Amino acid sequence: DSDNDGLADYLDEDSSPADSTSTSNSSSDSEELGTIKTGVQGAGSLYWGFTLMLASLVMLRRKSTVLIALPMMLASLNASAEWSDEMDLYVGAGIGQSYLDPSISGTGYSIDDHTQNAWKLTGGLDLNDHLSVEAYYSELGSVKLSPGAKIAYRMMGGDAMLHYWAYGKERMEGSIALYAKAGLNHMTNNGNNVRYENNNTIQLFGGVGAEVYLPRKFSVRFEIESYDTDAALLSLNLVKRFGFKSKKVEQKEFVAMVEALPETASGPSIVMLAPVVLDSDLDGLLDDDDQCPNSPKGTPVDEVGCSKVDKKMDELITKLQFESNSSLLEKSSKIDLNEIASLLVNYPDVNIEVQAHSDDSGSSDYNKMLSQMRAYSVIRYLEGKNIARSRLEAIGFGEEQPIADNNTSAGRAINRRVEFVLKQP
Repeated sequence: DSDNDGLADYLDEDSSPADSTSTSNSSSDSEELGTIKTGVQGAGSLYWGFTLMLASLVMLRRKSTVLIALPMMLASLNASAEWSDEMDLYVGAGIGQSYLDPSISGTGYSIDDHTQNAWKLTGGLDLNDHLSVEAYYSELGSVKLSPGAKIAYRMMGGDAMLHYWAYGKERMEGSIALYAKAGLNHMTNNGNNVRYENNNTIQLFGGVGAEVYLPRKFSVRFEIESYDTDAALLSLNLVKRFGFKSKKVEQKEFVAMVEALPETASGPSIVMLAPVVLDSDLDGLLDDDDQCPNSPKGTPVDEVGCSKVDKKMDELITKLQFESNSSLLEKSSKIDLNEIASLLVNYPDVNIEVQAHSDDSGSSDYNKMLSQMRAYSVIRYLEGKNIARSRLEAIGFGEEQPIADNNTSAGRAINRRVEFVLKQP
């Protein structure tokens, strides 16, 4: 019983004596094997490549003059309402694979596996459509060394990102942005059974990636980052934006009409600027008096600029009824849908989105499925009245968007509704 714990050595998994011999041997073994080095260069191994790409994106930008004038724009941030109005807060989380390659030169260690599972958290602010700043924290995992040692990597820092819009409009659903980033990183290591030396805890780092914009202000990022010659991360990230806007007072849009007067004997010509208020939806009512400045093209409007077709549909859809716990339309509902079909025939430039809702009776999954079926039921009926399927879209929200109290029968009846949203093609 070498360690005097009451178990004979052949039954004891740890039969070493309870003294410092084992520890001292392990320590001396580590000393004999040498010292691992991390953070050797203090800059990402691809850092200059990232810098070159960043410069290239600046040159490619159609509005590169805006980027050249960036210091001046930052200095006048308070005076630039348009700049601050584009700001957008976001958070993100991702998973990926890290590549860890500490310097083992001159030591007795070898690396068993360079790649490790990793995760990352991000928070940032879009300053405008082309420039963002962010902070991050990431765990890159532990690189395994032989014999019997490992070193963990943890990163945190901040960076600036430059976006190049490769497809679609800026920050709109379906658009794709390529981006490059550069910033400062703080590297933390933790060794197990190994002597190590962190030469540079602070690194210049860079990264490149692509971001695809999804509905409801979500997006997906695929990116690669290089922190030092011994650490890099390839990750897939889900990002959520919150639609933060500055509290700028809404301004009317103006178009400047410039008329140059002929030069006279009294001096040079005079330039006059005449502001003109727009009529965005071309309904005959100027935007400063139009309560619905985005009415569908070609539809009649009332005295405040709102679509009469929309109001008529609102009156009809409040009467739509379905059989209990079913997607089958009742006879009275079909009569109302006949009128809606007639309106759509008369106004071929109008598309509609059929949104079906339910109360919270039953499971949320079942309610969502039932509301989707009811929305499809309405669309199938309208298709039977010669309304093109391309003009119709069905969305079932289930119990997600109540407009009344679900704790009362009257409130639940109100929540079981169908809404039509008019859209332009």
